[in-house]
Amino acid sequence: MSNEKFRMVRLFLDMTQQEFARHLDIAYSTVYGIEAGNRRVSDKVAAKIAHKFEITDEFMAFADRVKRLEAI
Repeated sequence: MSNEKFRMVRLFLDMTQQEFARHLDIAYSTVYGIEAGNRRVSDKVAAKIAHKFEITDEFMAFADRVKRLEAI
């Protein structure tokens, strides 16, 4: 999982970095580091996201909107 997709999942869930860290049972510094590009998404963190988050059509539409906004 890319750092960008990690961030998109958090934004889609409308969580702060601290809330997302608690939701995934990881350190806030891990979330911050991933989003800042200083850390990669480990297999363990990716597995936690996959376990707790279902990729839906609604999420995919959200991801498309985010990419369009970033292109502006």
